[in-house]
Amino acid sequence: MMYRKRFALDIRVDKTNMGTSFLNAHSDNWQEEIPTDLELYNSIRSEIYSWLSDCKIQVMFLDAMNEKYLRKALDVALELLGDKEVDSWSNEMEKWEEE
Repeated sequence: MMYRKRFALDIRVDKTNMGTSFLNAHSDNWQEEIPTDLELYNSIRSEIYSWLSDCKIQVMFLDAMNEKYLRKALDVALELLGDKEVDSWSNEMEKWEEE
C-alpha cells in the first residue's frame, strides 16, 4: 500500500541562531560562517532528504523535477535574445543572487 502526498513548506531560519548539530553537519559546505541563501537552501534540502531517506521514505524535490524543463526553456529563451538582452538578463540575475 503506497502513500503519496505533496507538501508546501514555509521554512524560516534565523541564520545567526541555528542549532549546533545543524551547524556541525553543514557549515563546512559554506564559504563564510553565515551561509548565503543558496547555501542554506542546499543544507536544508540535504537535511530533509537525508532524514526521510533514513526513515525509508522516498522524496523528490519538485524543483529538481522541474529543473530540466526550466533549463530547456532558459536555453530556448536565450537563443531568441540578442547579445544586448542576454547581457541585461545576466546583470539582473547577478543582482537577484545578491539579494
